[in-house]
Amino acid sequence: MKSFNTKNLDNKFKLNDILNKVPLGTELYICNDGSNVWVESQPLEDDIYNLCTETLGKLLEKKNNISWGKVTARDGLHVRKQGSLEAEIINVLDYGQSVHIIGQNEEWYEIDKPCNGWVYKMYIELSKVQPLYRPIQKNQEPQIKWGRTTAEAGLNIRAEGDINAQIVSVLDYGQRFHVVGENDKWYEIDKPCNGWIYKEYTSLSNTPHTISDNLLQFTKSWEGFSATPYQDAGGNWTIGYGICTYNQRPDYTMTEAEASQQLENTLNDLASQLYEVVGEYDLNQSEFDSLVDFSYNLGLEALRSSTLLRNINACKNNSTLMEDFRMWSYCDGRPLDGLLRRRTAEAQMWLYGQYNNN
Repeated sequence: MKSFNTKNLDNKFKLNDILNKVPLGTELYICNDGSNVWVESQPLEDDIYNLCTETLGKLLEKKNNISWGKVTARDGLHVRKQGSLEAEIINVLDYGQSVHIIGQNEEWYEIDKPCNGWVYKMYIELSKVQPLYRPIQKNQEPQIKWGRTTAEAGLNIRAEGDINAQIVSVLDYGQRFHVVGENDKWYEIDKPCNGWIYKEYTSLSNTPHTISDNLLQFTKSWEGFSATPYQDAGGNWTIGYGICTYNQRPDYTMTEAEASQQLENTLNDLASQLYEVVGEYDLNQSEFDSLVDFSYNLGLEALRSSTLLRNINACKNNSTLMEDFRMWSYCDGRPLDGLLRRRTAEAQMWLYGQYNNN
C-alpha cells in the first residue's frame, strides 16, 4: 500500500475527478488524520500517482501514526471529563462514530474530536486512517439491484457511505430501494432518493418464478370453495376457488381436489406472466406472491396500469403502498368490505411477509 499526502482533497470537484478516472478494480482510500489528508491505493501505480499529481498538485509521501479510532459499543460510549469511571459524563458517542485520539493512559484514551474528553479503551477500535471515501472496487456493479430494509426502527439514508455522514432521509421497515453501487459496508441508492444505506440492515433477493405454498393457501382462504357455479359480486359466473367463467354458467360441478389443482395451475401460469412485468425488480417471495393474488383477483392488466406498480418502481414508503393496494376495494363503484380486507392482507404480505388468511 502506497500513500501520498495532500492538503487539497477537500475540493470535492477535484476528488471526483480522481475517482472517475481510477481504473476498475483499484482500491482507493481518501483519508485524513485531523491535520492532513492523503490518498491511499492498492495498487497505486505511477499512472495513478501522476493522475493525483495532475489533479491536485504535488503530493508528498506520508507516514502516519495511529490517531483515530471508532466506537464499538453498540449502546453508545460515554465521554468523561477525566479518565475515570467516577468522572462526570459530558457526552455520549454513537456506535461506529469516529474519535481522534490525542493522549492515553493504561485504560483510557484522551480525545479532542468529536469533543474533548476521555473514553474507555475497551470500546474503541483503532485505525491508522479515518476513511472519507472507501470503495472496494471502483464503480462496482451490484448483481442484485433491488432490496428492502430489515431495520424495524427504520434505516437512515446518508449523504455518503459513512456513519458520520449527514442523514438525508429515512426508509421504513420493509421499504424497497434501488441499488446503483456499493462498497464493503454500504449500498449507494437512487430510489426512493439518492444516498447511501448500511448493508447490515438490508435484504436482497431475486424475483421467483413460481408461487409459494403459503400463497396457494392464502388465495384459497379468500376465494372460498364452491363445488357448484355461483355469481360473484360483479355478476360473473364462478366455480371452485374463484375460477371465473364470466357470463357463461358452467354446466358442471367440481371436487375440492380438482379445484385446488386448477387454482394452482392458474396461479403459476399467472406467475409466469407476472414475472415478465416485475422480474427486473428483484422481488422476494412474499412481494411476488402478493402481486400474484392481486392479479388473480383483479386481472394482470389492472396491475400493469396501476399507481401501485408505478409506486413500487419508485420505492414509495409503506403507508403509500398500503393505500395503493386498498384503492382497489371497489366493485361497480361501490366499496366492498371483503375486497378492502383482502387488499389490506395483500399489502401486509408485500410489506411484512405476512400471509393473513381469511
